[in-house]
Amino acid sequence: MAVKNALVKDNPVEAKKKALLAIKELEVIDSEFLKQGELRKIWKKQSGLMHDALTQLSDTEELVVQRRNFGTLSTALSETIDIFGWNSVSDEKLYLEFCPMADNNKGGYWLSFDEEIRNPFFGESMLQCGEVVKTF
Repeated sequence: MAVKNALVKDNPVEAKKKALLAIKELEVIDSEFLKQGELRKIWKKQSGLMHDALTQLSDTEELVVQRRNFGTLSTALSETIDIFGWNSVSDEKLYLEFCPMADNNKGGYWLSFDEEIRNPFFGESMLQCGEVVKTF
């Protein structure tokens, strides 16, 4: 969420810092709790996608590039939550939000703890563009 919040504020330096922290957090998640099998393979794939997106996001201070990689990160993260569930992690509500204009009008998703739309793909220029499409 910290990366999203930095992008909402059009702050590429903060987005880079938060992406680096998120990489460290992702690397310490212990997947040993998953027995060998399909779920473990899924976790390895999804965590790899998230790690790659965070790495690319942290390699630049260009908002356009950061936002593109944020879209990849958000897709991988929301897919992971769909597979593994949110309620097993937290009782807090989590919102999947969507902006139809992101990614050259292909659309883009992001996760937020706030129901109110704060668009990380456009930041201040289109802060409220989007809608909540799912609540976890």
